[in-house]
Amino acid sequence: MKNQDVLVTFLDELYQGRLPSLDEMQYVNLMMDIDLFDIAPQVFAELRQKGLSHQVPEQVRLKLSSEADIVLIQNFLIKTELKMILQTFEASCIEVIPLKGTQLAERYFGGLAARGTTDIDLLVGKKDLHQASDLLISLGFDKVTGDPTHFHEEYVKPLNNASFPSLTVELHWNIIREDFTNTDVSRLWRDASLMSGCHYVYELSPLHTFYHICLHGMNHHMMSMKYFVDIATLIHVMDSRLEYAELLDVAAADRNLSKVWIALSLAYDMLPHLQRLKPMPMLPYKFKYPGWNLEKARKVMLGRKGFSYSWFRIVTAFTVHDTWGQRWSQLGFLIWNLPLLWIRKREIFR
Repeated sequence: MKNQDVLVTFLDELYQGRLPSLDEMQYVNLMMDIDLFDIAPQVFAELRQKGLSHQVPEQVRLKLSSEADIVLIQNFLIKTELKMILQTFEASCIEVIPLKGTQLAERYFGGLAARGTTDIDLLVGKKDLHQASDLLISLGFDKVTGDPTHFHEEYVKPLNNASFPSLTVELHWNIIREDFTNTDVSRLWRDASLMSGCHYVYELSPLHTFYHICLHGMNHHMMSMKYFVDIATLIHVMDSRLEYAELLDVAAADRNLSKVWIALSLAYDMLPHLQRLKPMPMLPYKFKYPGWNLEKARKVMLGRKGFSYSWFRIVTAFTVHDTWGQRWSQLGFLIWNLPLLWIRKREIFR
């Protein structure tokens, strides 16, 4: 353990159903990282599922349990709001797919307390965007002015709750920026399945759920262990339902192959047991993500980006895209927005 990262070792062992031997100071550092990356609910859920919750120090177990309880209450509130929104969409005959959030927590992570979320993400067709916007406004949400080149709009609703004063809904028409990708969102709709008792509310297929999680992590430059935990948990839970050959074919067709491959490569390098569980296929070429490391992710989460992070963003603009057109488009976007990288102290990691 001397030359290994405590958090990485702990997670890799935990997924295999065992725990490393840690001393008191190592547990202190571990909990600092778990807190920093906001993964206490996932860790506690995994400990309980593996029957290991009573093998960690009591103060660690109680802290993780407390964090999971907080997430349970917040997620229940968000799920209640989501149910109301989906019922309204269903009654108005608007097709919609909930993304991530409480749906992901219950379907793949083991329950509402197993993965935190702070907002609601909805995918709708472009033709329904105006009507969907009107429905959200009728439910008390206000539209927030945002980036017109983005792939979603934001709506905020105040809540009468001191610990959770407002709720944001992101209304998506794609799962990634359209100026940097050729993502065929119609494929997601074709393979989605209707939720029980619904005619207009769908859920993503397991493959596209995993695809979206990889793209979501790369959209945030994999700068949190939360994205690694998301990928690892889905690999464990989906198992045979996840076919890498099909995933990579979809990613290549959408010009997202580099993003998906980098996300997988980083996760597999971070958590070596994944290669034994579900081996990655071989590709005739490699996609690299120069400059990424866990220490940089820690600094980003602490709001300490600095020049090295800006340089990292510029350099990786040439590695996370499949075509030169995408690369130059991304580079132009970064140069134009470079001052924002210095001004913003911390990105929002959902």
